[in-house]
Amino acid sequence: MMDSCFNFVVSEPEAYDRIKKFILRWEGGFGTDGRDCGGTMSGVTLCTFRQFFGSNKTVEDLKRMTPQEWDEVFRGLFYEKYKIDKITNSNIALLVVDWIYNAGPKKIENIRLALGLPRAGGMNQQLLDRLNDETQAHETFNIIWEARKDFYYNITEHNPENKKYIKGWMNRLNAIVWV
Repeated sequence: MMDSCFNFVVSEPEAYDRIKKFILRWEGGFGTDGRDCGGTMSGVTLCTFRQFFGSNKTVEDLKRMTPQEWDEVFRGLFYEKYKIDKITNSNIALLVVDWIYNAGPKKIENIRLALGLPRAGGMNQQLLDRLNDETQAHETFNIIWEARKDFYYNITEHNPENKKYIKGWMNRLNAIVWV
């Protein structure tokens, strides 16, 4: 179960740090997977690391990525790009940014479709309005949570090699609860 310290107001200055803490708890250190570009360090691939810090960066540089470098990538590619600080409900904000970080930026399309919005549009005002509709907040959370669960099971059905990840993916998702 998720630590109650994750029930917070997203616009609070410490909200970013709480979300970051949750994500880093699940991302761990360095790992390799044949589908990742040169491996990952706390969820950052070598390709992404090079995009931010130079094409000459090596796997060894990635392994030595500093907390400040990780923060620069996470803040730029995920937190700010997807306007997480504009989502008023902390439960929804964490669920959204963690899915995008865990499974890739195109997952914003899955979120839009699950909520009955057109696939295209990214994190636009229409999606923000839906995410911030307090009269539907718990329902919105449940819809996104279920869509994420379905996504994980669907990719394991279509690619049995992914079955080795399902327990970890579900443990991570189960740690995000409505508080």
